[in-house]
Amino acid sequence: MPFLVSNWDEMDSVMRNPDSEFSKILHEIMAEYDIRVLASNPEGFASIVATEEPDNWNTDGPKGMNIRVWSSNVVKAMVETLG
Repeated sequence: MPFLVSNWDEMDSVMRNPDSEFSKILHEIMAEYDIRVLASNPEGFASIVATEEPDNWNTDGPKGMNIRVWSSNVVKAMVETLG
């Protein structure tokens, strides 16, 4: 979930805290499907790495260059969706 938190301390207080609003909402949603959340364990922060800045860094669509992203199918799909 991009933009939910920006550092580890926020991640810890939002996603790993069972009393946070995030956790309360997650538990409520999962309860509707008879699923009980035992804990949340964030995988890490995703980012994009390149050796130079593309000309169209702030627009959607092809960048005309190779970029490197964390090797997670979820993160790969998110980055592709974001352009």
